[in-house]
Amino acid sequence: MKSPCLAAALACLALSSCSPEELPETPQIDEAQKAIMYRQHNMRALSAAYRSLELIVRHGLAREAHMQEHTEALMSAARRVEDNFAFPTPDSNQRSEARALIWQDNEGFTQHAHALLQKSEILSQSVDNLAVDRQALLDSLDVVRQQCLDCHDRYRRRP
Repeated sequence: MKSPCLAAALACLALSSCSPEELPETPQIDEAQKAIMYRQHNMRALSAAYRSLELIVRHGLAREAHMQEHTEALMSAARRVEDNFAFPTPDSNQRSEARALIWQDNEGFTQHAHALLQKSEILSQSVDNLAVDRQALLDSLDVVRQQCLDCHDRYRRRP
């Protein structure tokens, strides 16, 4: 059985390798569901980039040449976090893990989103300085992870 992370990564890979004409047919979905699906895919991309870095740095996967690429993907996804939640869906009957608090406390959520981007940029600098300070890179990974957990604790419902 595939892990949820592996399944999500494979699904993203499959979709990214399709041309628009080859995408599977989907039933009509409303704007709220589209927004939910879009942000879920973006959050999975952010997670996949983080997990890829973690495999290389923390678990010794020999792919150091890919670290900057994964860091750039992480920062790209982090830049979209705030915008991903611009379309409110707190009362949607759709499958969303977002709490209504995201839109009720938009200032707090925005601060979390900006902090994630800032910490991702520090992580990128740590990747650049890997030869000088490996511990700084490990610490930066931990800080990014903690930022994600803090935001999820406040703004995400667990299924």
